[in-house]
Amino acid sequence: MGERYNGSAEQHEALRLLIQKLEHLEKLGGVADLVALDLVVSERIRQFEVEGFTPAHDDEHRREGQLSAAGACYALHASRMALVHSRTGSLEEKHSAVHPIWPFSPLTWKPASMRRSQVKATALNLAELARQVRAGIP
Repeated sequence: MGERYNGSAEQHEALRLLIQKLEHLEKLGGVADLVALDLVVSERIRQFEVEGFTPAHDDEHRREGQLSAAGACYALHASRMALVHSRTGSLEEKHSAVHPIWPFSPLTWKPASMRRSQVKATALNLAELARQVRAGIP
């Protein structure tokens, strides 16, 4: 599925196989895995439609690991919140300073709830992985 298919039979077969994998994932991990994937896919679509972060944009401007670094920052934020939650039971969101490896303007750092930060992290890493696939990086 690392190519563009233009509506071909090959694309339909790739989608059929993906649906089979999703059904298998649901059997193994339950509906929570499908809900999590839906959250990430919805965020990735939002990045395209609302933020304008298209594959062409990422291919041209994000070749130095920025997407992975940004994903890591949001994942670390979610991890800190999970640690606080496990120790205190609190899910209260506290202001978080911009992580030192945040690759963009500090004004673009938008930490959120634990789940929302994890969704952002995963969608950013998906964007980076897709960029690598398009670039033919093994």
